[in-house]
Amino acid sequence: AGKYIEPGLAMVHRALHVTPEDTLEQQPFISRRGNVMTWDGRLDNRDELVAQLWRDLDHDTTDVAIALGAYEKWGVEGFRRLIGDWSLVVWDAERQAVVLASDYMGVRPLHYLVRPDSVSWSTTLECLVHVHELYNEIEPHYLVGLLSNARPAGLTPYKGVFAVETAHSVTVSREGA
Repeated sequence: AGKYIEPGLAMVHRALHVTPEDTLEQQPFISRRGNVMTWDGRLDNRDELVAQLWRDLDHDTTDVAIALGAYEKWGVEGFRRLIGDWSLVVWDAERQAVVLASDYMGVRPLHYLVRPDSVSWSTTLECLVHVHELYNEIEPHYLVGLLSNARPAGLTPYKGVFAVETAHSVTVSREGA
């Protein structure tokens, strides 16, 4: 487990090691530029990305370092270069924004809740529902979509809680935009 805390920001990560490289990761991962990332995933094209990013990685070739290196070099467009199953969250220190993203298959879910004074996220829906006590906050559009077999992408059963859609990113500024 790891945490990163600064005024107005708290990021917590609990690891589940899947690949041999996972045991080398320190998360949340902090770059030289001050950006912070939590990563849940596996990269299948790590050798290709290391060859493209070797100057930017400081000899750290863990998946989280490679993914943050791709973001810092190419912005959110860099996420399309990450082949594998993953979801991630970046605190972009310069932009003062949180970036949430999911791979093209959506194997590793990422849920989020934006409120006037905060943004919360988790790879498990249950965590957000529990922390914010949303058990009775049912989203009617989700129920209608479920019953009609036409559930809109990104909707969850709970009001205000969304899933990052597959192959998408969501950016939330410090002001909540």
